Amino acid sequence: PRDFPLYYRRILASAELTGRLDQVLDSLGDYVEQDLEARRKITSALTYPAVVMAMAVLTVLILSVAVLPQFEKFFQSLSIELPLTTRILLAITQFITRWGLLLMVLTIVVGVISWVLIRRGVGKPFFDRVRLRLPVLGPLYNLVLTERFCRLMASLANAGVPLTTAMRVTSETMNNVVFRDALLEAQQGMVEGGGLSGPLAATGVFPSTVVQMIRVGEATGTLEDQMEVAATFYERELDHKIKKVTTLIEPAVVLVVGLVVGFVAVALVSAMYGIFQQGSAQ
Repeated sequence: PRDFPLYYRRILASAELTGRLDQVLDSLGDYVEQDLEARRKITSALTYPAVVMAMAVLTVLILSVAVLPQFEKFFQSLSIELPLTTRILLAITQFITRWGLLLMVLTIVVGVISWVLIRRGVGKPFFDRVRLRLPVLGPLYNLVLTERFCRLMASLANAGVPLTTAMRVTSETMNNVVFRDALLEAQQGMVEGGGLSGPLAATGVFPSTVVQMIRVGEATGTLEDQMEVAATFYERELDHKIKKVTTLIEPAVVLVVGLVVGFVAVALVSAMYGIFQQGSAQ
């Protein structure tokens, strides 16, 4: 049993109590498929920019370590005054040559320590809050978690699982502490007779749109349908955001790479032009 996530076992236990095991298994399969699809979309959207940026960083490192130092020796042997852009480029090259390895090691060490701390639960609330507030990626992460909540709640409600149990099970699917704590807080509010929409709104974590849809579902007795509608809405919203982010990131990455390459080219060409000018003057 430990090979399966805890929330799988909780969902199946609830299904056995309600006598709807086949329906819950179908719903669970749909949920897992939708969740994997959302992750694939985000991964595919970020793969191209990440590869381009990695290649750009690698190119800069190769230039700084192997190519530009040779130009620096050449310029120093001429004992001439270099243009500002060339001096800036050589200063950056010296910094990378001197401190680049140390910075790389520190980055790797900090990354490994952060990963170990997160795996052990130390500092996870802090890192989870940071992930939700990251520019560009934060809104996507919020949408993924909101869609996951709506999708699983709809599946469990349709299977006849009590709402308080569904809330507890759904909270266990959340790998983000902020959302998990918000769901547990909302579940406690439900136990105290506050319904579902009120406690969710009180957490301040969930969007007003999903709260309003749940409120309508409670008022009309169509909570399962409204949760399904909300899940579909946020699935489409996630698709739209991913396309928008991809449309913005790809040109931005190309622009940054172009600026770096252009700066290096201008710095070297201006230096060579200055050398030719001084040679002609002499």
